[in-house]
Amino acid sequence: MISTSKNGKIFSETPFAVHEDNDIGSAHNAEQGDKQDIYQIGLILLEVITGKPTESQSQLESLKAQLSEALTEDQDRLKDMADPAIHGTFAVDSLRTVAEIALNCTASDPSDRPSIDDVLWNLQYSIW
Repeated sequence: MISTSKNGKIFSETPFAVHEDNDIGSAHNAEQGDKQDIYQIGLILLEVITGKPTESQSQLESLKAQLSEALTEDQDRLKDMADPAIHGTFAVDSLRTVAEIALNCTASDPSDRPSIDDVLWNLQYSIW
């Protein structure tokens, strides 16, 4: 049942729908949903790193290419790509780790994206 709150927002009184095994609730689709969530985490990490949201697929691909190049070729360029609001608040190795996580999370092929456990472990590792 769909209801409207006092502020006009729509919400459901049954937030978890029950689906048949061959419906969108199947294990395969749940895994695809997890991989989509990982992709979204990657987008968030890219925005945290650069301070800029990606507004199109071409902009995202350009940013990923620049970040990949900075990771492999020039540590100073990687630091320059970081949001000025966070300059001086991070170790370069931590920035490198988070950038690598973001790139892995936004891989084009969902099967190449890490699990949430891997993402969390590596994020924790990046702050040590």
